[in-house]
Amino acid sequence: MIICLDLHYDKVQKALEEVKIDHVIITSMSEYLSSSEGVMARVRGKSLKEEIGAGKGLLHFSDLLEKYPPNPPRVQISPDDLAALPYTGGTTGDPKGAMLTHRNVVALQEQLRRSYTKIEDAKENVLAVLPFYHIYGQSAIMLTGAFRGGTAILFPTAEISEIIDAIEDCNITLFYAVPTIYKYLLDAPGIRRVNWKKAKYLSAEPILYMKPRGINGLG
Repeated sequence: MIICLDLHYDKVQKALEEVKIDHVIITSMSEYLSSSEGVMARVRGKSLKEEIGAGKGLLHFSDLLEKYPPNPPRVQISPDDLAALPYTGGTTGDPKGAMLTHRNVVALQEQLRRSYTKIEDAKENVLAVLPFYHIYGQSAIMLTGAFRGGTAILFPTAEISEIIDAIEDCNITLFYAVPTIYKYLLDAPGIRRVNWKKAKYLSAEPILYMKPRGINGLG
């Protein structure tokens, strides 16, 4: 089974030519947006639910929510049970699923809590530019937000102009990225208008900038 955003369904279709998957569950951001929002058409693009349609093994998440009641089975979970399989980058061979237990996940969040001491529960806004299937996006953005009650501004793709707009409009206090994204930001025409004073951390794995000031135009 694979769960995918409708915008990326074309990539899953290509994979299905080589890999057998019993079920594909389609999700869509447009189902959670007001129809009056101007962003609706752009977010939907050509990946409308009716365009993807239905087929053998193809399911839509919204249909599943309507069809089945919220009555999950009771499952006993041990701290040492497998929780996630984030894949490595493949620098030492083929990508491999790193086996993380629930204990690993909680321990990492405690490490982040003690390292990023300026983060406050339920008060932070973070740009979710990094993909959640990558351990950096998964642990620093998705799971930290869930553990600490933060707000994530989601991006299905990293459009630099939209990132700059979101930094200004969404009161961003945390920014996690990779060096390549920072390089694109530095070269972007609109970067000089951004006020970074509200940001508590600018993080670029494995570099951490605290109280960002004067970083070649980012200050």
